[in-house]
Amino acid sequence: MEHPADKVRVLITRANAESNNQTIIKDIQIKSPGIKGYVQDLSLAVVNNQLSLGVDIEMKAMDGIVLRESFLISVDGEVKVVAPVKFIDIYQ
Repeated sequence: MEHPADKVRVLITRANAESNNQTIIKDIQIKSPGIKGYVQDLSLAVVNNQLSLGVDIEMKAMDGIVLRESFLISVDGEVKVVAPVKFIDIYQ
């Protein structure tokens, strides 16, 4: 999946194993850091009744360089960037 330049859509679902059914409980738009690359991995954890979301982005044409941006998402859907991606665009 290619990482978009403007935003990332995150759907948080609740799964019911007995009925093999999923329900979307939150649909959140997160501003993308604007890095050209591919989402390699997502990590999720619950911290103090908030969702911690880590997005690992493998940069295009950089052979294995992976940057991570971390977010905290509250119960009401408010998003805070807790560890922004640090990068320098050498072409600007």
